[in-house]
Amino acid sequence: MPSGLVAVVLGSDSDFPKMKECLTTLTEMGIGYRVNIISAHRSPQRAADFAAGAAEEGYDVIIAAAGGAAHLAGVIASWTTLPVVGVPLSGSAMGGVDALYSTVQMPPGVPVATVGIDAARNAGILAVQVLSLKYQSLRERLGNYKRRLAEGVAEKSTRLEGELVAQTAPPGQPVQPAQPAQPAQPAQQAAFVKDEPGQPRRRSRRSGRRRKPNGQPQPSMV
Repeated sequence: MPSGLVAVVLGSDSDFPKMKECLTTLTEMGIGYRVNIISAHRSPQRAADFAAGAAEEGYDVIIAAAGGAAHLAGVIASWTTLPVVGVPLSGSAMGGVDALYSTVQMPPGVPVATVGIDAARNAGILAVQVLSLKYQSLRERLGNYKRRLAEGVAEKSTRLEGELVAQTAPPGQPVQPAQPAQPAQPAQQAAFVKDEPGQPRRRSRRSGRRRKPNGQPQPSMV
């Protein structure tokens, strides 16, 4: 598989620690990448030149991560026809919400596939999913990845169930596996007798007697 399939563009070198999971994910999937530092505001011409020539450089997907007024992904998307994945980063006074809005709120015709705040791993997975349309081997790796996720959830559920059973077991008693809850029995329905059309009246099951409208008991007829 050729290298340099994914371009990872950071707005600042300080963003690198937050994007390590993205790079780890690409490595695990066998995807080559290159990391570039480009600022949409401080080096706009560099951003335009890079995006315009990205396809000729052999890239298939661009991942752009920035915080604050995060226009990096949008600027790059405006200069290329390649799919762009935007990663809004936290660190500002607004906790990354400003970066999220700046990345996701693109005008019609210039989309950016935006993941969650600091969701570097999801950005890597999304890039792999895009590349899997071109490389059959990546589909198999993604399938294995999904299976590992499901197995991890099952293991956590089993471990938690065992911990809860151990906490509730009496001291000195062997731990028994939790039994499934028994279904609740349906409640007995009360009988109704109509004294007048459209007026349901409750009949007592104990005495078997009706009550008059004024509250006085009425003898039962045999």
